[in-house]
Amino acid sequence: MMVNGLEYDFPGDLTPDGVVEDIPRDLSSLQSFDWYEFLLTLAKKGVNACVTLIIALLLLLIGWLIIKLVMFLLRKALKARKSMDPTLQGWTLSVVGTALKVFLIIIFIDFLGIETLSIAGMIAAIGVAIGTALSGIVQNFAAGLIIIALKPIKVGEWIKVAGVDGSVTEIHVCTTTLTTFDNKVHIVPNVVLVNNPITNFSRQPVCRVDIVLAVPITQDVDFASKCIVDALYSCTSDNKVLEDPRASVSVSAIDGGFCYLCVCSFIDNVSPGNFVRCLWHFKETIIRTLKKEGIPGALPCLHIYLHEGDPKAAMTPPTAEEQIEELKHRLNSHSRNASGQPNSAAAILAIDEAEQAEKAKEKEEENKAIAEDEDKDKAGESKSHKHKHKDKKN
Repeated sequence: MMVNGLEYDFPGDLTPDGVVEDIPRDLSSLQSFDWYEFLLTLAKKGVNACVTLIIALLLLLIGWLIIKLVMFLLRKALKARKSMDPTLQGWTLSVVGTALKVFLIIIFIDFLGIETLSIAGMIAAIGVAIGTALSGIVQNFAAGLIIIALKPIKVGEWIKVAGVDGSVTEIHVCTTTLTTFDNKVHIVPNVVLVNNPITNFSRQPVCRVDIVLAVPITQDVDFASKCIVDALYSCTSDNKVLEDPRASVSVSAIDGGFCYLCVCSFIDNVSPGNFVRCLWHFKETIIRTLKKEGIPGALPCLHIYLHEGDPKAAMTPPTAEEQIEELKHRLNSHSRNASGQPNSAAAILAIDEAEQAEKAKEKEEENKAIAEDEDKDKAGESKSHKHKHKDKKN
């Protein structure tokens, strides 16, 4: 057929507009279609797909149980090797378990008839994109390798990092689990452990517990130190203070009328959290001992002195008369306006305040005089009673 001077071979009919029409105008050809065979084939394919899916799910379940059994046997074998580090044991279990689960998922997909090569390529492409977006996961994984290699921390040790202190319970591929003293669980990324200073309380067999407390400067320091040391060595066996090196008390500072004592004691660092337990127990024991011996503790106090002129006046508190005069001076200075003329309302307020202060002073003097008279009367009565008693004896 010629179209625009060129010859084409079209499989169907050509419409007047030059468009090929392959769709038949009638449905007579569909009458000979075998619907029974089509439905039977479709049912067979559906049944085969269901059977394949059920078998794949059974294989997935069996594989999952096998992985659980393998992990149980591997965990038991690693625990039997006491020479192996518990941190390395947890890391090995985590890596092996993850690898087996990924392998089982690949087998499940391949059994369903899905091309694993295309899926692997798609997963690789997605992995590159996700790895670029979530680079922190890769950093945590690398940090986990560093922790396993250098061993700055181990499972069972008590550490403090990034403001969180607790016992290391698990070290995973990307995170580390800490359990605090109040039984709270903190999931810390491994990169935080690598990039921040770590305080390890469990690495040394002996640990020193320091407690700073204040006593009045007038108190006998030797007596207070002896009471504190005796109190420490009277603690229970669970929180025992070592005899060597022996606990000591020294003066660390003197400030504000108080003497600050630094109590240094040494304990066995045998279990996680023993440092915190001993610190709390020692503080409670020392406080009870000081109260029992009548040694007062430090009480917060604030001294405020109002003075003008000579700085030496701050060394002694002003008398009542000086305070009244200071009050009158301040109120009279505020009772004048900007032009220097007296403000009547403020002047009246100043006079009232001054009068009230003078009345309070007079009342206080009267109370003192009454109290002195009462003391004299009591003294005279006691003397007369003694004379009467002597007369009766005579």
